[in-house]
Amino acid sequence: MMMFKRYIKRLTLWTIGFLAVVLAVNVVIDPYTIFGMPRIEGLNARKPYAGDRGRVAKVYQVMAQKPNGLIIGNSRPEIGLDPHNACWPDAARPVYNLGIPGLGPYSQVRYAQHAMASRSPKLVMIGADFPDYLTNATSSNRAAWWPDRHAEPLPLLVNADNERRPGFVLDRLKDYLASSLSLDTFYHSIMTILAQGSPESETRTPLGMNDGPAIYIPIVRNEGASVLFAQKNREMMARLSKPGLKVFAPGTRWSPELEALEHLLDLADENGSRTIIVINPLHVDYLLTIDVNGLWPAFQDWKRALAELAARHDVELWDFAVVDEHSTQPVSSLKPKGESLTWFWEPAHYKKELGDLMLDNIFRGSCDAAAGSPAYGTRLTPGMMDDYLRRNEERMTRYKAEHPQEVRHLASLRAD
Repeated sequence: MMMFKRYIKRLTLWTIGFLAVVLAVNVVIDPYTIFGMPRIEGLNARKPYAGDRGRVAKVYQVMAQKPNGLIIGNSRPEIGLDPHNACWPDAARPVYNLGIPGLGPYSQVRYAQHAMASRSPKLVMIGADFPDYLTNATSSNRAAWWPDRHAEPLPLLVNADNERRPGFVLDRLKDYLASSLSLDTFYHSIMTILAQGSPESETRTPLGMNDGPAIYIPIVRNEGASVLFAQKNREMMARLSKPGLKVFAPGTRWSPELEALEHLLDLADENGSRTIIVINPLHVDYLLTIDVNGLWPAFQDWKRALAELAARHDVELWDFAVVDEHSTQPVSSLKPKGESLTWFWEPAHYKKELGDLMLDNIFRGSCDAAAGSPAYGTRLTPGMMDDYLRRNEERMTRYKAEHPQEVRHLASLRAD
């Protein structure tokens, strides 16, 4: 009996000691950036496992950073818009990139509500993506839609009515415990330490930006940029070829997605924030995929609807999703392996360098780079839309006439 008691005591002490080590390592290494621990070069500066935990980590990261500027959107601005860029106005610093992969307009607004409940930003930049605004709505009853009661519950500081959630404290405790006492987290902590010597290990900066080169360069080097383009073209073709896609609910110029955006604009206005909507850049392959599926008129009308919405709320709207010299570099011009396009990683995700050009023009005069850079993008207003959209249509028509083989290739993906 005495031996058994000593065994239980030792086992208990060893278990407590092991859990203490697991907890200490997980908190110090902070592989998902949940705890906001200091980053130490060679130990935990790079965060290769943070990218898959953005929906949880950014809840707490944005609260810790207390930003004066917010970037809202999905993975496009998360990879392409640099919160460290010199062009951000001083009043907007620090800027936090709250872009999260896979989020549609409703969830983007919910995360923005969370961030604004923690601190009112001086500047809000919203990255808008056309496919995210294609709706299946069959009703135009706006009052019954917001807040979206069937949407996935999110562990945020406020609910959809912008009221404080009493359950947030418990949600935070659960997330902290799950990230500190988990053996999976412990494994990721050890792998995070081992990954510090590789400059190509993925990471997310303290200001929320995802490291595009670390994600894409290994694939480009080992398989070639054409693999990335082929995969994304198939993915977008499958998404955009679904039947019944439209921008507005029947008989209206309204949709739940546009309603979500309008709620965000209302919230930013209540907070006194300067708000800028940017239509994210798209490679011409993506634009052709929209056209091949008969959605080009809807794409144009979506831009018109955004211009009307921006004018009603007196906010800026910038368009970068056009056929121009930045979007038309062909992937066939590259070496089979090792080279990427100048401005795009693949059809949907633009590089930081293109994002820098966007910021240069939007905040022209706020940074040294703006003085010598060519203007990129167009600020849209309702009064210019007829002529502007007609010129967009002409550029697309001309490009299709000059590149029939590319159009046929993308059309064949739809047929498959």
